[in-house]
Amino acid sequence: MKLLKTEFIYELGEEGVVKFSFTAVLYTDQEKVFVTTIPRRVYDSDLQSLDLHTLNGREIDRNDIYPRFDVESFTNVSVSPRDKVYIKRPNVMMYTCKESEEDTQLWKVMREEAKVCEILRKSPHPNIAKYLGCEVKDGYIVGLCFERYSETLRERVDGCPRKVDRAFCIQSVKKGIQHLHALGFCHNDISPDNVMFDGCNTPVLIDFDSCRREGEPLGSKTGTLGFSRTGVVTSEVENDIFALQKLEEYLNVINDPCGKQ
Repeated sequence: MKLLKTEFIYELGEEGVVKFSFTAVLYTDQEKVFVTTIPRRVYDSDLQSLDLHTLNGREIDRNDIYPRFDVESFTNVSVSPRDKVYIKRPNVMMYTCKESEEDTQLWKVMREEAKVCEILRKSPHPNIAKYLGCEVKDGYIVGLCFERYSETLRERVDGCPRKVDRAFCIQSVKKGIQHLHALGFCHNDISPDNVMFDGCNTPVLIDFDSCRREGEPLGSKTGTLGFSRTGVVTSEVENDIFALQKLEEYLNVINDPCGKQ
């Protein structure tokens, strides 16, 4: 057995407080991949004493994780390690958070995001992440390929807020949102983690796994705590307007650890 990854999983508790739930553990026997949960924090120092043979994990079925590639619907793209490309892959750790067999089908989330991205590929915008196509293996979509960007808005704010042109950032995000709305979509998960900067310091919206046509159900993918409306279950323009307001508030109250120029 070989350990692949561990990750702390959190949940939203009472009164909106985020609390630790469990440690998700991903491991393999070289042929199959398994995932399980441990109801305590498993730190790096604990890993040597972790006996994977006793974990009794759930085997991950790739049909639950990856959607089938359809040449009529999706674009197949080949990339090399030298390419400035970010490949978004499904978070198999979320397999542990599902309550039913239907919920474990993460492939649906990936397929829906790929469908949205194919539309954005045909209707690009400077404030929307550039989508290149799908990485395909054995007939499955195993990754969504995007142009690689330098850092998120949150990373820039945490590092040196004076580098953020707040008015320009908000206006750029707003233009990206308006482009989505013009196409009939709502992003539904605008946050400092889903805004990045390209090589020219232009803000771009990323992460479209919550993006749906207006009025469609959101399913298991909803917004980010602190930047989303409570109890929302459908894709709505108001979700993005609310998130944009929260994003502006976030930028207006940040401190500048770099000092003034």
